Amino acid sequence: METEYKIERWDVMYDDKENLKRPLLYIIPDEGLLKFAELNPDTLYITMKGTGIECYDGIKLKANLFSSGVYPVERPNFFDNTGYYVIALNDTLWLGYPYKLGTVSFQGENTIELKGEPTKSPTPTPKTKENYESREHGEVNNIEGFCSCSNVSSKTNVILITLSIVLILLFIVRFIINMK
Repeated sequence: METEYKIERWDVMYDDKENLKRPLLYIIPDEGLLKFAELNPDTLYITMKGTGIECYDGIKLKANLFSSGVYPVERPNFFDNTGYYVIALNDTLWLGYPYKLGTVSFQGENTIELKGEPTKSPTPTPKTKENYESREHGEVNNIEGFCSCSNVSSKTNVILITLSIVLILLFIVRFIINMK
């Protein structure tokens, strides 16, 4: 199954057991994907592309697909408003929000053959209007975290290095003043 699905949203989930953050992706699947995921509960993998983060793009990752009405917590109203399904990447570390939402394709050992065209899941209109203008173009407004594999802007690096030097100088000055 090599159909691509638009990633509608990214979230992060804290894993209490391992003290780690894990990524959650949201998509609107079709009936074919839901059947495919059901046939591959232990062998479902995804590959992302177009996120702008090389640590995510092009890498085959183990995944689980759940209704957003029951995972990560029970929230049926959220599912009813969006139709989103959650892709949980339980073996993947959170590397920060990507530059663009990107797309995802699924792989698994068990395949299915659909008769005719796959039917799309309903796409409910959200009841609350939020500012999604930039998301319509596949961009993410807030960049959180970092990825050592990606190209972090040089402006950010200069600011961080400058702040580090200033803090070190303040510490040295304070140490010298306290010695007198």
